[in-house]
Amino acid sequence: MGLRVVVMVAACLAAFASRGETTQFQGAPLHQFTLDNGLRVWHLPRHESPSVAIFLVVRAGGRYENEQNNGVSHFLEHFLFTETERWKEGEVFQVMNRLGGVNNATTESERTTWYNIAAPEYFEPAMDWIAEVVLHSKMAPEHIEKERRIIFRENGGPNSWFVDWCNKIGYGGPTQEEVYGRLFPGSTLNLPIIGSNASLEAMDHATLTSYYQAHYVPNNALLLVVGNIEAPVVEEAAKRYFGSWAKGAEVPWPASPKLPEGGPIRITQRGMDIQDEGAVWMGARTEGVANADRWVFDVLGHVLQERLFQKLRIQEGLVYSVAAQQQLFSDVGDFRVAARAKREHLPRVEQLIATEIDGIKAGNIGEAEVSEAQKTIIGRHALAMESNYAHAFALIQYTHLPGDGTTPIPDFDTAINGVTAADLKRVAETYFTPERSYVIVYDPICTANELAIFAAASTALAIAAYAWRHRRNKQRRVAAGEQGWP
Repeated sequence: MGLRVVVMVAACLAAFASRGETTQFQGAPLHQFTLDNGLRVWHLPRHESPSVAIFLVVRAGGRYENEQNNGVSHFLEHFLFTETERWKEGEVFQVMNRLGGVNNATTESERTTWYNIAAPEYFEPAMDWIAEVVLHSKMAPEHIEKERRIIFRENGGPNSWFVDWCNKIGYGGPTQEEVYGRLFPGSTLNLPIIGSNASLEAMDHATLTSYYQAHYVPNNALLLVVGNIEAPVVEEAAKRYFGSWAKGAEVPWPASPKLPEGGPIRITQRGMDIQDEGAVWMGARTEGVANADRWVFDVLGHVLQERLFQKLRIQEGLVYSVAAQQQLFSDVGDFRVAARAKREHLPRVEQLIATEIDGIKAGNIGEAEVSEAQKTIIGRHALAMESNYAHAFALIQYTHLPGDGTTPIPDFDTAINGVTAADLKRVAETYFTPERSYVIVYDPICTANELAIFAAASTALAIAAYAWRHRRNKQRRVAAGEQGWP
């Protein structure tokens, strides 16, 4: 009996391999195959793990919206949770909770991701849960108003329009939307994921269902399974739960935005801060996920962060911390150095950041400093990659890219170790050019303390003016011999 099982498993593995492809990710085999309806399936086995994580990634997000339906991807994420063909809303959340699972969904600019993490023995219920919620939601119109109220609360409450208005006239906080509106002209990358107050108010059943029908099709999605589960089990379950999902029309890729004209972009925003602090963002437009320079920016970011921490924090005490990181999309990216400081120190902070970037351009970087950065980056990455969730989200960025879907997934350690000092100089010269770079300065017009002092002074003046006028009127009445309340 044991021999028969071994033979059957071997046959299944052979059949699996013949229908798909196997590549490597983090030293483990990544199995890839496609169902007849166009749903791609990726499986990364991690037999040492005590869990299995399932992710359904749909190419639907803020970038696939417009100003009229802005927020529809996120609204739809909420809406699908409300009720399914088998479960009431409360049951949707209880099904996996009873089994100790963790499930949720998240919406970004280019994707909506549904996930379920559970013990391997609950792999089938976990797959069933995702299929039921995503493919068999009732999407009943009577749930829309409740979800609208919840999303409004998530967006800052019914008075968040005031914050939006302040941001539009330049008196809010530093906003991603304004930066991306200038950095990626003509693109919808500047649309807020949650939507605007106007678009949320206008969201209706027809908008939600039409967007669902266009984007929630198997050929626009990918099923990713990471953890302690065998490949044949994944393939069989993928077919059983998602094989009948009807294929739809191809979703067009958004046009890649042109470079801004002129530059560099400079935005100064005012507003109010609870402390007497502002912020400096200095960055550059880069390329997308598959561009090899992304690894150079990882090293550049660490070098700049360490140098600026020494100068801004240790030597001059201007900031508590400084961060350098990049945001990557399918075709473009954004590298940014950011720091908060007292308002009077903002010019100095900006100057020191610019000086360090100019130094890298001039070749002020050696291989020893690069090597030190590489060791730190690789070590921290290894610590961060202990969970199935982390492995999945590292893979998800490669799930939907323009082209034929065969973009190779680089080995992280190899890619980082391949960066040289000359690469850092080259990317600094290439990307920190006028048409690609930007500076955002958030310089609050007042602080909460100043506003409180102004309010107190105004109140005191109003009381004094009232008392003076009251006394003067009383004197007039006495002089005229009038009676009545003083």
